[in-house]
Amino acid sequence: MFDQMQLMDPQSMAVSSKTAAKFAIDLSKNATTNIQKSFAVSDRTTLERTLSNIFPTQKEENNLQRARRILGDLAISLSDPELETFLVEFEYLIDSWLDEFEKNIFNDKTLMQLLKEG
Repeated sequence: MFDQMQLMDPQSMAVSSKTAAKFAIDLSKNATTNIQKSFAVSDRTTLERTLSNIFPTQKEENNLQRARRILGDLAISLSDPELETFLVEFEYLIDSWLDEFEKNIFNDKTLMQLLKEG
């Protein structure tokens, strides 16, 4: 970085060292700022996604609203807890039926088990 003539002139060496130090400090500040911005953006999107899952907006519908829309008149007389209970039971039945079907096809293994092995 320094040639022999620069080593003989301490004043020019000090100036170039200050320039290098200033460049390193500026570079460090820019890197820190960029890292903070990227974390802030990812944290904000994660937070927004979590909040939208908990509190759906008017455009989005939660599972209960979607079930009521699909079932129509059948779901009118059901309360939210009752409908939620039915949805959980249906989901369990469907999952168990699919697992049983996959085990019949794939020699007593589910598709997830096969994917983990492969």
